[in-house]
Formats: sequence, structure tokens, C-alpha cells
Amino acid sequence: MKGRMLAMGLLVTWGASACKGSPETRPGPMPATVSQEPWQAPMRLSPPERLPPQARQLVRQRMWQHGSDMSALVWAVFSVDYERAGELAGRIASDAALTRPLSQQASELGGQIPARFFELQDELHRKAGALAVSSLTKNAGALSQAYGSLSETCINCHDVYRGDSTQGR
Repeated sequence: MKGRMLAMGLLVTWGASACKGSPETRPGPMPATVSQEPWQAPMRLSPPERLPPQARQLVRQRMWQHGSDMSALVWAVFSVDYERAGELAGRIASDAALTRPLSQQASELGGQIPARFFELQDELHRKAGALAVSSLTKNAGALSQAYGSLSETCINCHDVYRGDSTQGR
């Protein structure tokens, strides 16, 4: 029993010293670019814009499809499946856009939607198209950058129009 305890003590001591390594092989301090603070959501700069009920219903239906495509897209990007990522991004880029109003009449559904929504919609289509093109390069870094840029647009739009879903929007 004493022999086993001594052997275990030596093994632990040897293992600890082996893990220390030489100064050349020891990992350095954590890079300055990695925050050690917990992530906090940024403060909203202004209250969310409201969409009229009819427009909100139409947008909500379309967001279900976008959500499905974006969920599939994240996995295609993470698994570096260029073909699938290109296919999904192309579908998002070519998705039928909500039409801008032809006039300022409130009777048109598009006339009830704020101009910022249309700007973000255009940005979404443009960035999804860029992701589709980047998938053709078979460059994982370019694909990752393009996905990050696309998802940033989604988050910006949600910040403006979704707000806190617990408030009944």
C-alpha cells in the first residue's frame, strides 16, 4: 500500500512538472483581443420601430422562411459545405422583396412600412449575394467573413423591428 502511494505521488509530481514545460513551450498570456469579461448585449440606441399589424403579419411569414434558411446556412458555413452555403445564400439573395410603395398613399401596404426596412432588405439581398459568390471561391475565410456580414444585417434589422418580444410586438 505504501509502495502504491509513493508511486502515485511520484507520478503526480512527474506529471505536474512535465506539464510546466520549458519557457519556450509554455503558453503565453491570453491575447489582448480576447475579452475575459462576460458578454453583454449592447444598449439599444432608440426604441424599436413599429410595423403596422398587416405589415407585421406579412413580414413574420417571410421571417419563418428566412429563419429556416439562416439556420441551415449557419451549419453549411460551419461545416464548410461551399455548395450548400452557396445554394442557401442564393435563395436568400433572390427571395422576393417586399415592394416599395409606388406612391405615398397609406392604402398601399408598402406605404405603411418604414423606409429603413427597405434599406435593410436591400442590404440583406446584397450581402446574401456576396456570400453566394464567396462560396464559389472555396475559401473558408471569405465564406466566414461573408456569413458574419450577412448575419450582422439580420441582427440590425431585428434590433430595429423586433425589439423585446415579451412586449407583445
